[in-house]
Order: sequence, then structure tokens, then C-alpha cells
Amino acid sequence: MRLKDPSVLNTWPAPNYVDPVTRGSILYIVNGIFFGLATIAIWSRIYARVVIRKWFGLDDFLIVFAWFSGCGDMSLVIWGYDRYWWDRHFWDRKNAFLVRKCFRLFERDFHLIVLQLEQRPHSRQKCSGQLHLLLSDYQFSCSTTGS
Repeated sequence: MRLKDPSVLNTWPAPNYVDPVTRGSILYIVNGIFFGLATIAIWSRIYARVVIRKWFGLDDFLIVFAWFSGCGDMSLVIWGYDRYWWDRHFWDRKNAFLVRKCFRLFERDFHLIVLQLEQRPHSRQKCSGQLHLLLSDYQFSCSTTGS
């Protein structure tokens, strides 16, 4: 998606960086309720399988693994809402934040490739390929962030 298309940009409202409209705390409420219910159901099943039937099978292991994966996913989504403004509309975010992150990633990867080239001079073709991919990825990501 290219953000520099004037027909798309003209349909957006004016950005509000001071007091933007957010989606509120409904994410925390809904996730807390349903994750709590899922936790009660899963751990009561595990209790019944381990204590009452004295059996723990592959299906129980996969359920517990999926529960931990869901816990990690939920915590990352809540972290994104708190730290990276996922609760705001796209036009209410400042693009400078995204461009700085993009540049830091590029700078770090560039230094790692140059360090690899200094340590192993015989891998020039691999490093040049990595630099080419890095530069094309940087060009694409910065063109989509609006810089």
C-alpha cells in the first residue's frame, strides 16, 4: 500500500496529535474476561486429566502449549497498544516515530554486515547479497511510512 496517493490522503481527517480519539480500554476488558474463562476451562481439564484420571496425553500438552502461545500473543498485543499506539487511527500517529525505528534497524543491520565482511573476507558475495536485500527492504519500508 502506498500512502502517498493523494486520493487516499485527501479522504483522511486532519491529524490530531494532541488529544487523538482512541479505542478505549475495551481490549483489556474483553481479553481479560475471555482469557480468564479459557484459563479456568483449560486448567480444570488439566486437573481432571492429571489428578482424577491420572493421565496426561499429547492433546493435553498441545492445549497447554496453545495456552502459553495465546498468553504471549495477548501480552504482545497489549504491549503494542500501550507502547506503539495501536489504539489510534493511522493518521493520528507521527511518521517520524516509524522513520526513526526504520533507520535504527537499517543502521544495526548494516553494521552487522560490515562486521561480518571484516571478519570473513572470503564471503563477499554473501555480504553483497545481504546488503542488496537490506537496501531494497529499507527503501520499501521507508516509502510506505511516508518519509
